Amino acid sequence: MKYIFKLSIILGLLSALIHADTFNIHHKDDWLKLLENKEYEVLEKRLSSLYSVVQKDITKEPDMLYAFQTFNNSAKEIEQGIQEWRKMKPHSLFAVTAWGMYNIRLAWISRGNRSIGKTSSKQISKMNAYIREAKDSLEMVVKKDPKLTVAIQMLLQVYLVKGSDKERSSIFNASLKENPYSSIVREIYAKSLTPKWGGSWKELRLFLDETKALSSNNSALSILDNYDTYVRSDMLRLTKDFDKALYLSYLNQLLSQSPNNSRYYTLKGDYYFYYANNNEKAIKNYEKRLQMYPGDAHVLNNLGIIYMTLKDNDKALVYFDKSLKYDGLYSMPLRAKGKILYLKNKMNLALQAFQDSLVYASENSMAFTYMGYIYFNKKNYTLAVQNLEHSNTIEPLTEDDWYIITASQWHERDCKFVKSASIFEEKCKISDTPCNAQKLEWAKKSAKFAKDRGICK
Repeated sequence: MKYIFKLSIILGLLSALIHADTFNIHHKDDWLKLLENKEYEVLEKRLSSLYSVVQKDITKEPDMLYAFQTFNNSAKEIEQGIQEWRKMKPHSLFAVTAWGMYNIRLAWISRGNRSIGKTSSKQISKMNAYIREAKDSLEMVVKKDPKLTVAIQMLLQVYLVKGSDKERSSIFNASLKENPYSSIVREIYAKSLTPKWGGSWKELRLFLDETKALSSNNSALSILDNYDTYVRSDMLRLTKDFDKALYLSYLNQLLSQSPNNSRYYTLKGDYYFYYANNNEKAIKNYEKRLQMYPGDAHVLNNLGIIYMTLKDNDKALVYFDKSLKYDGLYSMPLRAKGKILYLKNKMNLALQAFQDSLVYASENSMAFTYMGYIYFNKKNYTLAVQNLEHSNTIEPLTEDDWYIITASQWHERDCKFVKSASIFEEKCKISDTPCNAQKLEWAKKSAKFAKDRGICK
């Protein structure tokens, strides 16, 4: 009898463990799973519970922001999930806030990473459309619940891109009345006061001193400790004569003073990745960032590129897929993934990756060039030429690209191949590396034959 009683207790404990709540608010995977499985009721309850915790303990506020950064994801599945969530829960401010975050992400990836002078009017128009959608959504949320600081933080982001100093100050001051110790609101407002965004060092310094005086009320405000050093490092990186050694010293100083600020590990990883060509140290810092902040699509993409340069394409693909899990139409990992799939002769999958990469980053020569190559491989010569010629309007094609155009037009019996062959020949003359002699000889002879026989002028 005692044995049976003990066994029932053990079984009960095992059952409790099996059915225990394993949800982790610090993992985007768990939040994504709720959206993917259409568990909108559970999603509402999770966010509502987290919001209640934040109201009682302001130090937990960054957890709320991290949860919503799950929706900082360009995947179409995210859009569909949020829209259905809004339909199922028409009065949910959380769903509208998620929609605002989603549109902010679309705005940024539509804008691209180039300087404003190299950004097309089409890109700017798309960015503005998504910004307007985010602005309308978030303003509605903030009006209904001025304590939902995540929405205020996002709205301040929007005002940075498309708003006035008056709008930013107005929403910030109104927020302070309800949330005087909000770390996430104060952090984004500090950004608006930096010289890079039209502010001044004097304004920034006064604000940081004011914030530091409040840190005893919210330990999370420590995120703004040494923020002026961070701003100096960021401005230094943008100078014409970039002092890399000084920049690294700034990063080391930031990490020694704020070792729990994972953003600085990203910056240090980026330093070794972009400027120092030190893969080992880049990996070390990126992995530290991921330990503290899982689900960073940028870091995962850069790790993929590192392993790609190390000729470990299989490992690179794993990282690109992880990056795309958290930002489904992020163009950089899509292009890199497409290139690897192309080299693996998986043409259909490669084509899909390149096509997806152009949904928002619509002007990229590499994507159009590879699609031209893929269509040539698939013997669709018309589309091969169309994609390569479009690539040429963005950046000049290489001699190899012009060979593909020449061969495609020849297959289509298009006399334009004669001119393309001439361009191919000229490109070969100025190329740093010798052209394929067989291909060059074929192009010259084919063009000459067509002209001599009167087939083409």
